[in-house]
Amino acid sequence: MTCSTSRSRLIVKTEEMRAFFKLADDVVVHAFLRNDSCMRLADKYLLAMVFVYFKRACLTTSEYTRLHFFIALYLAHDVEEDEEEIKFKIFPWILGEKWRKKFGGFLKMRDLFLRRIDYMALVSRRCCHEIMGIEPDHLIWKRERPLHHGGAIRSYIRDETDDFPRGPLETPHKCTECGSNDSQYDSASSADTFWYISSQESSQNNTETNDCLQRNLNDDIWPSVEE
Repeated sequence: MTCSTSRSRLIVKTEEMRAFFKLADDVVVHAFLRNDSCMRLADKYLLAMVFVYFKRACLTTSEYTRLHFFIALYLAHDVEEDEEEIKFKIFPWILGEKWRKKFGGFLKMRDLFLRRIDYMALVSRRCCHEIMGIEPDHLIWKRERPLHHGGAIRSYIRDETDDFPRGPLETPHKCTECGSNDSQYDSASSADTFWYISSQESSQNNTETNDCLQRNLNDDIWPSVEE
């Protein structure tokens, strides 16, 4: 499968796409997508951009890691999103509770990643659609952002309490526009627009999930590029 870019065409291998989809099974990425029920942090276009960045960086499938996922997603926000503060919510998911002391290092890695893709950070809508067209029925491509979450939000009407990064171990912010908490389980929208979590993984396992997240967000561990 090929994908058009501004300078060349990407050749997408089956194992690369599978490795990318497998990232959603990572305990932290999985929970991150669950909590982002409004698709403001990771809608289908941002996720397609992440994959394109992986290809432009010539990552091996062993480098399709949680760290590279969040670095590429942050870069996609830099390029495409008008609302600057929303991307800061990524920090606690990859850096843990002490993210304030670590985000400088994360931004340096973002800059190194940008250099690795030869500063080709722009991704066309057509390229995103071609990437999604490889396996169009996959659930991550169902992450359609609601129209009322499109575009910029004027600073004088923004809810400032929503700007502060909460992270995976805090209660999700309640979205008044969607009429739900920022969680798939409570969303008022139809289930097929979200990353599906089976009922067997629901509330009875919340404690176990939080414990698992805590282990994966140990503040004594700084994730390396070789993660």
